[in-house]
Order: sequence, then structure tokens, then C-alpha cells
Amino acid sequence: MSSVTWVSKSTYQAKLKKASGISLDVEASKASFGSNWVMPIEQDGGSFQSEVSTVVRSAGGITYPSLTFSLPDLPIQWANMAALKAAQGRMRTNKFL
Repeated sequence: MSSVTWVSKSTYQAKLKKASGISLDVEASKASFGSNWVMPIEQDGGSFQSEVSTVVRSAGGITYPSLTFSLPDLPIQWANMAALKAAQGRMRTNKFL
């Protein structure tokens, strides 16, 4: 399991857009909507602010580990293997199914 890896990358980008000093064009508004509907108290349209964000995710795959075999290093490991070999014929089987 030592060679198992997973690659994932997420990129977040945010852009803040601001508009200020917006002024109302009274004559153009009256031409579009009629003079009865446009009654400006102030010509200052205020300001506007928005944030546009994007998230890009990419994922790599899993790299599978290579199959390796090694002999035991410690005497207790050899003893465990010998015990497993000796018990091989006596292991319980599900003959009742």
C-alpha cells in the first residue's frame, strides 16, 4: 500500500467588480419610459459591486501499487509462517453449506 497515491487539485479564483459614480441620464430615461414615469430626486445612481468566482477542480487517478514479495526478517515471522503451513490441512471449512 506504500505506492498508493491520489492527486486532486482545486483552483479558486475570485474577481471583485466595482462601478461607482453612476449617474442617471434623465433625458434618456424619459425617452425610454415616458416623462410621467421618470421623476428623479437625485441624479446619483450610487455604486455597484459584485464578485464573480470560479472553481476549477481536476483529479488524477489512483496509481496502483506494484506487487512485491519479501522473505521474513525476524525469527518470529518465520515461526508464524511455519505455524500457518502446519495448520493448512486443519483449517476450518464450511462443509455444512
